[in-house]
Amino acid sequence: MKVICVGFWKTGTKSMSKALIDLGYNVYDYAEQSFLLRSLWDKFFDGTVTDDDIYQALKDVDALIDGPTIVFWEEIYRVFPEAKIILTMRDEDKWWKSLKGMNDAFYSGPRAAILKFLLLTTPTGYSFTKFVNKIMRYGYGVEDDNLILSFSWSRNEKLYKLKYRQHNAYVLHTVPDNKRLVHEPSHGWSPLCEYLGKEVPGKAYPHQNKNASIFTSELMSNPIFIKLSREMLVELAVFVLILAAAVGWWFYG
Repeated sequence: MKVICVGFWKTGTKSMSKALIDLGYNVYDYAEQSFLLRSLWDKFFDGTVTDDDIYQALKDVDALIDGPTIVFWEEIYRVFPEAKIILTMRDEDKWWKSLKGMNDAFYSGPRAAILKFLLLTTPTGYSFTKFVNKIMRYGYGVEDDNLILSFSWSRNEKLYKLKYRQHNAYVLHTVPDNKRLVHEPSHGWSPLCEYLGKEVPGKAYPHQNKNASIFTSELMSNPIFIKLSREMLVELAVFVLILAAAVGWWFYG
């Protein structure tokens, strides 16, 4: 484990993830963590995780970013104390506007409707939604036990901002200045590469997930969506076969 990114969602984490990939790191973002490290997070959630569990699961991963890492970063950092900490941040009001825009995009529009259908009707979708609900409870202090059915989200601006401030303040207080980098997307490559000891790439600093594109153009290539789509196709095929068998039995049985 070389880098632990501890910034909240919508602080340039997708851009940072792409930047780290461009710098040659093996990055586990939200999707990789959710599907490849699920057993580790389940142990975190039920309170049975050990330092050896963390080490064995993450020893071959270069960088972690986004949830659930941002919830449990301190426990991971204790196991990998030589890892470099990156706290992505942005202006609080701009952060809230971006977060609200992304969540509103998820809960509206045709592609969002397809995604919600997949989450509701597939085993992976159901499991993933419950998993997200746990992260929301730990990270933001909000919870909706009916998330599967309601597909709504709490728009409690004051609560979200409070958690955002608390998280950032705790990281800044806990990690010494010489052990962390505070990075905003506008800072670009130079401070990041200097901190990591890397050469500045000959390309512009990434700008990912612009205008919640993770739920539009980027959605179709997301491994979570691909897995959900495949499950849905299998379920539809089984449904058609059952329906055909029922019709055949009705007419010819």
